[in-house]
Amino acid sequence: MDTGFDSTLETSIGWVALRLQDEHVCELTLLPEKPRVSDSDNPLAEKVMQRVRHYLDTGVWPQNLPLKTHGTEFQERVWAALMDIPAGHTVTYGELAQRLGTSPRAIGGACRANPVLLLIPCHRVVAAHDKGGFAGYRSGPWVDIKRSLLQLEADG
Repeated sequence: MDTGFDSTLETSIGWVALRLQDEHVCELTLLPEKPRVSDSDNPLAEKVMQRVRHYLDTGVWPQNLPLKTHGTEFQERVWAALMDIPAGHTVTYGELAQRLGTSPRAIGGACRANPVLLLIPCHRVVAAHDKGGFAGYRSGPWVDIKRSLLQLEADG
C-alpha cells in the first residue's frame, strides 16, 4: 500500500514523513511510527530530509525550501506571518492575532492546520503564560516536542 509519502526520516522527535507535489513540499508531518513510503528517488526529497536532519542536529532552521500549501486565504496569511518569526524567537497567539487583526483562537486554528510542521514554524507561537499547544494538542508528547524545538533553536 502506497501512502504517497516520498521520504521518511527517523529522528529524536519521531518519524518525519514528507510528501511532494510538483517539485514542492506539500506535507511534512511527524508520526509515532514509520509509515509506508513510495519508492521515490527524488533529489528534492533527499535535500529536504538532509535539511530537516541538520535542523534537528544543530538548530539551524531549514529555510528557502519550495513549499506548496493548500489552505484558506486566512490560513495562508497566518502561515506567511509564521515564516517571519526568526529561529530562537517566539510570539504569543495574542501578539500575532493583533498584528493580523484577528483572534488568538483563530491563530491557533491556523497553526493546527499547518501541513508542513517544522518548515512553517508554528512551534514559535506560544501562549501568554506557557508554551501553549502543538499540532492541536495541549499536553503530552506533542507539547514536549514543541518545547524541545524551542530549546534547540535557543541553543543553536
